[in-house]
Amino acid sequence: MMQKNRFRRRVLRKMVSSGLLFLMLALMSQCAVNRYAKAELYLNEKQYDRALGEYMSIIKANRHRGMKKNTRAYVGAAISYHNLGEFKKCMNLCRKVLKVDPNNGAALYYLGNSLENLGMEQLAMSCYKRYPQVSKESPYHSFLKARMNILIHKGQQ
Repeated sequence: MMQKNRFRRRVLRKMVSSGLLFLMLALMSQCAVNRYAKAELYLNEKQYDRALGEYMSIIKANRHRGMKKNTRAYVGAAISYHNLGEFKKCMNLCRKVLKVDPNNGAALYYLGNSLENLGMEQLAMSCYKRYPQVSKESPYHSFLKARMNILIHKGQQ
């Protein structure tokens, strides 16, 4: 074990001195960017199962970074689950995101929409009512407000 650690330190020193470590880190960073781009491309092309696979591989690869740094991947996976009709899985991921980012508009919207699809309109309304907490620059601010107004109008009929 001691020899393995010495070997690793020696390799790391050589990588640092030759600039390879910087190159390796840059390539790893670029790979993550490409994975997000690929996942979002699949999502936009309505290939939700492929998008979900990409997002889940990003989540798995970045577990060590913590939930706060992975919200983008969790929200992407939740949207994919939602569009595949797997509302309970979508809700589970949205709740995880909301624990670390309570004002995440996408997570609130898809949680509310999933609840609505499962017939839990009162719980959905509680998500939509949180629209003022979402940044006004976010498109989800107006999406949440619109869904809230639709449910209010529906209840008045």
